[in-house]
Amino acid sequence: MVGNFQQDLRGGLRMLKKSPGFTFVAVLSLALGIGANTAIFTIINAVFLHPLPVGTLAAGGNVYPRHPNDRCNTNFQLTGTSLPNYEDYRDQNTAFSGLASVTFPIPLNWGGQAEPQQLNASLVSGNSSTCWA
Repeated sequence: MVGNFQQDLRGGLRMLKKSPGFTFVAVLSLALGIGANTAIFTIINAVFLHPLPVGTLAAGGNVYPRHPNDRCNTNFQLTGTSLPNYEDYRDQNTAFSGLASVTFPIPLNWGGQAEPQQLNASLVSGNSSTCWA
């Protein structure tokens, strides 16, 4: 049985050596297939099988600064915070386990195809106050 396997293996290698074009296409197909499967599984593993270690979203909150003149106005408009203000909030924070900053949605044009599509994106900071375990 081992002798037949060795004989078949040598015969197969001889055939691959005789046709280098076929050998190249076969090896390239295997490499691309294995690489694509590895990449897809890595993404699925990171996104679906190991989601972000966030306890409950209800534990989160939003902080919006208000202009001092708008203190009694109930129809105030939400305004963003500057980066230096966010850094001060983050560094002087004693109430929350960590802070992160996110921008209001920004419309972006994605033109990877024949017709561009408009997507909403946000810039998000990392949570440097908390180390996720």
